[in-house]
Amino acid sequence: MRSRRSALGMATLLLAGCASFAVNPPLEQVDYQSGYRLENQEVGPGNSDETFFIVSLSGGGMRAAALDYGVLHGLRAVQLPGGGTLLD
Repeated sequence: MRSRRSALGMATLLLAGCASFAVNPPLEQVDYQSGYRLENQEVGPGNSDETFFIVSLSGGGMRAAALDYGVLHGLRAVQLPGGGTLLD
């Protein structure tokens, strides 16, 4: 009986820990002239805006870093008709 109560107490604590979240304050103003925005990106020499995509990588551990590396390696392996790769 005691082990059942302690298991129920532990389960309750674990579930309660997942129920909290931080509230972010609202933005006062937005600066559309800065930041990572498509309009702010320049097309460099040898590049065109025909094939353009954004890759966002995140994570915080060894598995996430390995996945990110695999994605970048795969992008480098795809050859484009102009001679470059998707990673370029």
